[in-house]
Amino acid sequence: MLAGVFAPAHQGRESPSQPNDVRTERLASAPSVVLGTGGSTKRETSLNTMLAITEEYAALRQTSHCPTGMYVVPSADSLLLWTGVLFVHKGYYASSILQFRIEFPQRYPELPPTVHFTTDVFHPLVLPKYGTLTLAPRFTPWKPEDHHIFDVLYWIKYVFKKKTLDNPTPSSYSSLYRESISSFAGLAAQTSKLSRSQSALFERDQPQTLLGGAHDDGIVFRQLNDTTLNRMRQQLKVQKWEEVKVDDS
Repeated sequence: MLAGVFAPAHQGRESPSQPNDVRTERLASAPSVVLGTGGSTKRETSLNTMLAITEEYAALRQTSHCPTGMYVVPSADSLLLWTGVLFVHKGYYASSILQFRIEFPQRYPELPPTVHFTTDVFHPLVLPKYGTLTLAPRFTPWKPEDHHIFDVLYWIKYVFKKKTLDNPTPSSYSSLYRESISSFAGLAAQTSKLSRSQSALFERDQPQTLLGGAHDDGIVFRQLNDTTLNRMRQQLKVQKWEEVKVDDS
């Protein structure tokens, strides 16, 4: 069971659109404010950046603005850092519980955010040392008038689908996928198994990747007995996943 305040996950197959005039107007100059970044360091952040991030987080409540099976929440220390989790239900990575961070630059939305998996992930588009997800196949170039954070969230989900993996990428993992699907599938299944292990979900000091430590803020996993879990499901009116009929294609 997850503890935290989440942007609700809605079903949706394509990234929704948003009027560009609001985004374009926001790119005009604005005063700067001092904003904490999760530690002792403080940086000047444009008020436009803060407004852009706040508006985009609020927009995730709209239908289809947040992919099915995904939850995100801003850090308590800084709007420039979000933590998230993706539950994968189909494909090579089925049953994976993948935790990640989204870091916004000071000049967002002029510059794109970065995505780092804090769960160890074997994937052609994820740098193994740092867990950084490559955005280039989807966002080259990044267009601040057209691209939004919900587009990034959909990309995070889509990279684990077979149709995305079928596209060639300059990676040894990609070569393995093309040359030996069975070997790739075995390593993807290992990612899934490790991602839902007790050490990955419940040990707060688990190092994970070099950019890990996502357990100290945002989304927190807690072990619950069946009685408590069922009571909380009833209170929140949440069904078991196997009872939910969702088009997760």
